[in-house]
Amino acid sequence: MRCVRGMSGEELASFAAEDFRDVRELKIRLRSLHGFPLCLQQLLCDGDQLKDDDPVASELMLVLRTAVTAEQQHKAAEELVCYAADGGFLEVARLLLQAGADRNYCRYATGCDKKMQWDNNGCTALSRAANRGHVELVRLLLEAGADPDVQDEDGMTALMHAVHEGHIEIARLLVEAGAGKDLVDEEETTALMAAAGAGHIEIARLLVDAGANVNLDDAFGTALMWASSKGHAEIVHLLVDAGADINFLDSSGNSALSLARKKGHGSIAAFLSEQGCCEGPTPEAKRCRQ
Repeated sequence: MRCVRGMSGEELASFAAEDFRDVRELKIRLRSLHGFPLCLQQLLCDGDQLKDDDPVASELMLVLRTAVTAEQQHKAAEELVCYAADGGFLEVARLLLQAGADRNYCRYATGCDKKMQWDNNGCTALSRAANRGHVELVRLLLEAGADPDVQDEDGMTALMHAVHEGHIEIARLLVEAGAGKDLVDEEETTALMAAAGAGHIEIARLLVDAGANVNLDDAFGTALMWASSKGHAEIVHLLVDAGADINFLDSSGNSALSLARKKGHGSIAAFLSEQGCCEGPTPEAKRCRQ
């Protein structure tokens, strides 16, 4: 058996000669065992540093770098987004941040292994962790000064990712950190509209209580129209109580009431009618906007 030892002589891993094709594969194992980022590992054999494609020697010593060099910045940032944030590996993320990895680095599709790629290009570690639901990793990144309002190529922020996936604790952390509540994605959709459409009542309440604008609209309509169309009665009540414009009409003249009726949400339609909501699309509905 072969082994890897730390600077103080402790055994970090033992393995058979055929377990690893090269040094890189061994580094990946050490990362999974101990949380050591790949870009910070230096493996030495008789004092000589081994390259990633070198064969694995019999006795190795691991030296862990404490700072990222200029040449390593890209790899460190990629590892933070593609590995640590994606998988929720807190210790790997902590070591990378302590070593100086860019906490606001935006990862594009060509930067990671194919299995780590996802649809949204330009995501940060914070957005990735928020999407995946890694609460403690989001907390760590915010404490390290990560910007919650960086938008990816689709205009999505970390808060929007958390809202879309229904991660209430992460949404709360981001709101408390000052994340922009009324930012819009490329479809002009806000986090509140997304919560209303998905039926995430606790997140919608969080955003309303935090002062999110209830009357912004995208191509579909306002948050109230999203909730009315999707049949989310609690959110409809929440938004009306928060001062949502019940007579807003979309480009086709539809109101929240007409959308609720079209979708067969009778109780929502009855409630909106009681509140004086215009039917739309009718001349009377249009006059309600004047």
